[in-house]
Amino acid sequence: MKTKVVIFTLISCILLSFDVSAKDGKGWKKFCNGFKKAVGFAVGAVAGDVGEKLGIGRENGEAIAQWVSNNNQDVQRGMSWSNAEDRYQKMNVVKDYGFDVIAANSKNPEAVELARRAYDTELNYMSDKHKATSQEERTEALTKRGLAWFDIAYDANEMNKERKRAQRLKEKLELEEQMNQYGGNDFHYENYIVAIVNSNDFTETEKKEILSQSGLRQTPEEIINAVKSTVEEENEEELRRQQEEQRRQEEARIAEEKRQAEIRAAEEKKKQDAMNVLASTKVEKFKFNDTSLTEEQKQELDNAADILNRYSDVKICITGHTCSLGTESVNERVGMKRAEAGKAYLVEKGVSSERIILESKGETEPIAPNAKDSMSQNRRIEIKVIK
Repeated sequence: MKTKVVIFTLISCILLSFDVSAKDGKGWKKFCNGFKKAVGFAVGAVAGDVGEKLGIGRENGEAIAQWVSNNNQDVQRGMSWSNAEDRYQKMNVVKDYGFDVIAANSKNPEAVELARRAYDTELNYMSDKHKATSQEERTEALTKRGLAWFDIAYDANEMNKERKRAQRLKEKLELEEQMNQYGGNDFHYENYIVAIVNSNDFTETEKKEILSQSGLRQTPEEIINAVKSTVEEENEEELRRQQEEQRRQEEARIAEEKRQAEIRAAEEKKKQDAMNVLASTKVEKFKFNDTSLTEEQKQELDNAADILNRYSDVKICITGHTCSLGTESVNERVGMKRAEAGKAYLVEKGVSSERIILESKGETEPIAPNAKDSMSQNRRIEIKVIK
């Protein structure tokens, strides 16, 4: 594993140091510098182990390596990697070393620093999580990582604003054209100007004096006003963006409320239709003085059971009826028994008994003449929705 990390570091530093776009041999010079640094790191990483294998001891091996390299910083880092207590410390050493190489050859050191902080956050989280002995400690480690990532994201956003501001200033002051007249260079002049104008370390007089010596065609007042106007443009743009976002959110909220209202209306209509079906349920044509349900009559109650199981908040009343044959008191009891038979079947189908109340109307509410060919219609049970 140690050999693999050393080789990886060696290759990474060489490649990161080699700027293929450099002119006049600068790329090869950086390549050689990267190779030299990587070799120093590799020597430091294996010095202690070599000393132990030669029998002179780990400390003597490291001392010889420092003497040979004239106390080279790269060798010391390699030794610190080798002596690290755990893999996370080793990863930190390699990470710091790699980012130093990248930063030395980067045109955006701020972005490199943000990336370094991001790696720090992740490694610290993994180390704390590895050391954690309880869920509380793991949660704390995760919370710390989240806060650190938030800070990094905020800094990156602010940095991006500065880059946009500098780019606008560059266009406003025609800096690119002016720099091209002088042969151009790699220096981001617009960032320099923004930094001066925004600085709290100079007085307004000192700022104007520095800007007057900048070689730009504009006066210091024009330059300062250009920077201020870019800030105003950014603020206006941000305000427009916020207003647009608020408008979008409001439209989305209204659309969602409308959608939910349509869903509720559809559900309400569906429920009302079901209640209408439930309220129209009649089980007719009981035999004279009979209170038991036939299979055909049970099928008529199945739909009512499905509806009641779908809407658990609904309560019903089952009313039993009879024809006019027999005495009034007997018909009252027969009507109740028919209602009880209907309730028993619905309970058997999963409907709670507490949702069903019973009553008997006996022979008092006929729906057909009590003639021989029609009185069977009066021998029935009916369902009424009461909630």
